[in-house]
Amino acid sequence: QRSMIESFYVRFYMVINVGAVAGCVVIPLVARSSITIAYTIPFVLLLISVIGFVAGSSRYVDVVPQHEFGMGDMQVAEGNGENNVDKPNFSDVAKICMLVVPFNIAYSQCPTTFMVQGAVMKPLFGVIEAPNLDIIDSISVLFFGYLVSTFFYPYLARRNIKLATGYKFALGSALGASAILWSLVVENMIHSEYAKSGNQINVMWQAPSYLLIGAGEIFSISTAYEVAFTASPPNKKAFACAFNLFCIGGIPNMLSLGLYRMCDQWFHNDKGSGNIHLIRDYSEAHVANYFVVLLGIVVLGVLVNLLNPVRNWIASVERKAADASSGSVANTPKPTPTSTPRSKKLAKRNDGKETDPLLKALDHKKYMEDAKKPQIYRMNTLKAEFAKKPKRKGRA
Repeated sequence: QRSMIESFYVRFYMVINVGAVAGCVVIPLVARSSITIAYTIPFVLLLISVIGFVAGSSRYVDVVPQHEFGMGDMQVAEGNGENNVDKPNFSDVAKICMLVVPFNIAYSQCPTTFMVQGAVMKPLFGVIEAPNLDIIDSISVLFFGYLVSTFFYPYLARRNIKLATGYKFALGSALGASAILWSLVVENMIHSEYAKSGNQINVMWQAPSYLLIGAGEIFSISTAYEVAFTASPPNKKAFACAFNLFCIGGIPNMLSLGLYRMCDQWFHNDKGSGNIHLIRDYSEAHVANYFVVLLGIVVLGVLVNLLNPVRNWIASVERKAADASSGSVANTPKPTPTSTPRSKKLAKRNDGKETDPLLKALDHKKYMEDAKKPQIYRMNTLKAEFAKKPKRKGRA
């Protein structure tokens, strides 16, 4: 089951990047003919999605937060001295999500510093420029995501090996650090080629950085999605997933913006101009210093995630969540059958009897637990013989 959950979140992240690939291919082509149509396409597709969600709302089952034993994050077990310390809480999950911020700082360089560097490189075939390379990141996610979800995680599961979440974050951050390190190599190539011949190097030298970032996303971002949902309390899962998105995009972008402003002088030529889009001006700037700072930040992220106390703490949070949900059939509050028009119709059609499959299963389990033993009667019917008529508890 662990392998299936890991593979699910990898494939979930892959689906996101399918849209990114389609957008990178279709939208630029359409934009060459009409910018208006190019912007209209995503608007229409999003509108169709909203209509689809609204149209299917009558089939949704609303849930009411309930603090039943084994299903909440604030319960206290009766008679065993267990307290809230042993239950999952949002603050722990938030701290875990923060551990991927260093990698995401590297990831946020794809549309920023990588573009600045690529602007002074020679386009491939005179057509493919630095902004077009962003699609390599999405393709890398799809390629490595398929390998990891189809072969790597199942391989570990067959050998009963669980790759710790801290190791996944460290591996993803290491791949991000490798991407920044390769950008430093490219930076040296740009300066060396210009000093030697006055020429530019090909923009495809940047491709390995995008490939490495994409591979790192599989272990960092998809794992963060997984932990945010599986380790959070049932009544805070949506909020935990939203905070995880903030750690993936919001916090790293703000930190990158502040870092860029602090290092602004490294992006100026000898005359103090920030316009370094020409190779002559770029050669006078010191962008390499900025990449060194980024490398230090991401390497720090690797080291923090490899620390035994950090790794063990993450594992303890995951165990809390697993223990809290082990006594329940589902990890979410029970659905309220009468909360939607469709469920009301079903309840009326069945004379008020329970129609939700999960609750019917729980009813049957209760029925059998209250019985002494099963008895066979005439007509081959199997019934449970009760010592006394069980008292059924009403549901809230």
